[in-house]
Amino acid sequence: MTLSLFGIPASGVEGEPPPRPEPESYADFQPGLRLLLEDVRSGRLQEEAFVNHAYAKLGYQGGVPKRYQDESVPPQQETILAMALGRELGKLPHPVRRSVQNRLGGAAELAPVIARDPQEPQPAAGDVKAALQGQGAECGTAFPSGQRCTYNTANFSLIYNLGGENDTNPYDGAGNSTVGDVQGNGVPNYVDRMGRSFEVAYAKYDSLGYEPRDAGEKRVAVFIGSEHAPPGTGAVQPYEVADANVIHIGSKWSAGQEADEYYLPRHELFHSMQYKYIGVSLLFNMKSLNSWMEATAEWGAHQAIKDDSAMPARERDDYAKNLDVFFQRPDEALTAWDGWGEGRQYGAFIFAEFMEERLGTESIRKSWERIGDAHFPDGQTEIRDMMRDEYDADLAEEFRAFGVANYQLCGNGSASEFGSYWHYRDPDVSDWCNALAGTGSDSTFPVARPGHDTVTLDPDSGKASGKATVKDGGVHYVDLIGSNKPSDLWNMAVRTTQDDDERLTFTVVNWETIPRRCFAEDKSARQQDETLDTRIGGKCHVVTLMISHGGLDEDEEEGRWETQYTSRFGGVVGNSGIEIGVQPGGNLISPGSPPSAGSKTTNLGIRHKATNFEGVAARGCHCEGWGIEVTPPGGVGQWSGYAHGLKGLSPNAKVTQFVTTDYQVVSIVRLTGTDYPVTVTHEFRPSSRSSLYDVKVTITSEAPPGEVPHITYRRVVDWGVEPTPFNEFITVKADHEQVEFSSDDGRGDPDPASGRTKNHKEGSFTDEGPYDGGTMLDVNVPMKPATGLPGVGLKGEFDLFYGAADSADKAREALSAVGASVYALAKPNEPGNPGSGQPVTFMLGYKPGS
Repeated sequence: MTLSLFGIPASGVEGEPPPRPEPESYADFQPGLRLLLEDVRSGRLQEEAFVNHAYAKLGYQGGVPKRYQDESVPPQQETILAMALGRELGKLPHPVRRSVQNRLGGAAELAPVIARDPQEPQPAAGDVKAALQGQGAECGTAFPSGQRCTYNTANFSLIYNLGGENDTNPYDGAGNSTVGDVQGNGVPNYVDRMGRSFEVAYAKYDSLGYEPRDAGEKRVAVFIGSEHAPPGTGAVQPYEVADANVIHIGSKWSAGQEADEYYLPRHELFHSMQYKYIGVSLLFNMKSLNSWMEATAEWGAHQAIKDDSAMPARERDDYAKNLDVFFQRPDEALTAWDGWGEGRQYGAFIFAEFMEERLGTESIRKSWERIGDAHFPDGQTEIRDMMRDEYDADLAEEFRAFGVANYQLCGNGSASEFGSYWHYRDPDVSDWCNALAGTGSDSTFPVARPGHDTVTLDPDSGKASGKATVKDGGVHYVDLIGSNKPSDLWNMAVRTTQDDDERLTFTVVNWETIPRRCFAEDKSARQQDETLDTRIGGKCHVVTLMISHGGLDEDEEEGRWETQYTSRFGGVVGNSGIEIGVQPGGNLISPGSPPSAGSKTTNLGIRHKATNFEGVAARGCHCEGWGIEVTPPGGVGQWSGYAHGLKGLSPNAKVTQFVTTDYQVVSIVRLTGTDYPVTVTHEFRPSSRSSLYDVKVTITSEAPPGEVPHITYRRVVDWGVEPTPFNEFITVKADHEQVEFSSDDGRGDPDPASGRTKNHKEGSFTDEGPYDGGTMLDVNVPMKPATGLPGVGLKGEFDLFYGAADSADKAREALSAVGASVYALAKPNEPGNPGSGQPVTFMLGYKPGS
């Protein structure tokens, strides 16, 4: 963890300033420090006196007055003092400020070290090797037990101790030259490596348009083993304290508390470059600005690490080590601040990464330029204005995308599984997920993700409700859990409400597994009262509701939601050999199954389990369904109706019942016409053969027994046989007196009244193709008087069989075993076909009623 001491250079902001915000409270500070800060703020203490006392309390000189003495001051409170010191120094006339600084031994000693010699040749930008060509270390006695040494690189003065309490490992010998060790150059290998890390970072940040204040005149001074930073941490002091860019590194080698020399320099140097943009009023908004400082310093460290092949593997993801803290509380404000050195603001680097990928790398620098141009800057306001003004960004959409991207971050999905949904593409995403260490993983999805609620829906009604308070830039997540039975597929309404300022966006995402979606596209609502229609159930029994607040620098908002099932939309049944997806109308193709082996479709019509090949739904057209034509006696008043995946239900058709279990689906559709309505029942049930599913079709008519209509039932199926779904061999055997017509036109109209069509062939034919084929089958349904059914005068029935087998021979054998003398076969255009029918032959069989 690192501490950042904010520098407060004089502001370059022009124009009339806005009202000053309330300053930070000092109530919880050490008593002496609190009095010192309150005295200067109230005017009781003049600027020059305050500056001298502040230097003394920071350890640069002795003589703290008794009123302001404390036994110790915590590092974070020293930070506030340093900020105030920088502000008051900026108020002093230049001669007075220089006089104060020249009286300080530390500052006087520092000045000649950091100054650049105008005659000194400078390496080309980005030439790290040349930048490290120092002249060895210069050492002088600085304390009784050791020496203080200085090693200059092109852009840094590295000041370290040999001996003493805050000492540096003195070893200067054989090491790893790829990470900077230079054997026998008079500089400890540890300092070599520290210098290399700083120069690599400097070159990267320079290429991105960043530089420290007065970069052309002065080096950055790095005090290794400084008393102004706890061991293992770094701190960047205000520029005005020493009229220089100074980084403190806390390190005690002999005590086993040596600071990291790889990641830490990169993080701290980015702070030094941020200070160029920080204005005089930082003290009034230090929390949000510190949050954005730490977030972007971690982002900067990532930039300086990712292209450095010499970076040790163990250090490569240190910039992401606090991502879990951010993910644990995703509904807090984007720039929420936990206190100096605490983790959440560091974990917020993920938003800078988001900005980089969505808006461009320069967007982070532009946010700091906004901060530098503001009178009283705060992090969230400047981020908001930058995104709107520079990129014309819709903040509600950006934070919605941010919320979704974070939830699916660790799904380990391929590009095809993410589909069109925005996701992080940084090659280090796996490192970020390692840093999460399972945060948010649970039995619903064993995937690391942001903290979330889990709500199980009522199994019968789907009812649930809840509310959440979301702060600006935050996202609240709720996993809504439905039934995972294949038969429980529901349409669901998610009603969302919020206050009339409409700052929240509600998004529903249907998952099979993260990041793979199913059923429907992500849907969003932003209105005060809006209902989202979605689907849930079966293998896709989790819907995540995300409530995002895109109004940066706005108040927290409460979002409310409630859910309810509205109707069933389909079911999946199967046995050991096949699965069939059924719609409420009795037609095939139900969405939301795992991807098939061929076209990767998640729609399921008929699926062969052994190969995971799809036979019907492997193409865009949901062209499967049925229709009837009713001709009353005498041929007068003929009418028809249908249910079809593409055409839907005919206007005169209504689903009156749709019941599903794990092994059975019953669809009942009532159709009305010129006379006596007809009811068509499809009962999908296991057959005696594992390669087939039996579809019992029952048609009842409300006509009296003496008025027997002629009823034609049509079934159309557009075969899409994987692995060649547009290229099949088709066989139709239709030699039976009840068959009125058959052809290869599976994309034909399901309505028998529309006429009879063919693609290439009609009647019976064998292994025609290969081409994009299907089956149209019209059969007469003999109607007989019905008994025991109130209101029903006539009844007719027959059996259809849908299925798939490993070969054509096995398909014909199965059809023969169930008495389906009329059938259609569809085989892929694979080697050995049409003869073998391998690796799979799909089939539709017809068995007349008795």
